[in-house]
Amino acid sequence: MTKTCGYCGSKIEKINDKQYYCEFCTMTLSESSVKENGERVDLKVMQYEMSVSDLNKTTPELMVLSTIELLHLLTLARSERSKAYGLMNTFWKAQEVSEDEEYKKFESEAGKEYQLATKKVFVIENIVGKRLGYIPQRINKYFLAKYMNNIENCNTNPMVINKERRRKVAAK
Repeated sequence: MTKTCGYCGSKIEKINDKQYYCEFCTMTLSESSVKENGERVDLKVMQYEMSVSDLNKTTPELMVLSTIELLHLLTLARSERSKAYGLMNTFWKAQEVSEDEEYKKFESEAGKEYQLATKKVFVIENIVGKRLGYIPQRINKYFLAKYMNNIENCNTNPMVINKERRRKVAAK
């Protein structure tokens, strides 16, 4: 079995026990990117269960998540932002009716939460936008199902280039 690059299918050189070099890609490969006979790299095993606590991740931590994880997280982030806006709006309305200064403080705190939630949405939208080439306006079950279907049906054929034309067999 020939060791090949999981990105381009080229034969690779062994550098040491854990690393290989692909001349075509001009990069060092870890063992996980080394395949045999033109196999493709494995798609990342994805975690679909994202929680509100995942919104506390830093931007660099978010950048290493898979796109499907980010899409799920973006729906959560948008939902949390909507809740924060609703809370801020409720305190604003309560302060208008009662003119109690306490509501103004609560509105201010809720406004800060809304601002943080909006920034997190912007971060996730920009990461997703960079990967997909656009920022999805709506992410519903249909959108996610279609995206997952594309992942499941992705091309897993080996990366082998035929160097000769196949000869047609003459019919007798």
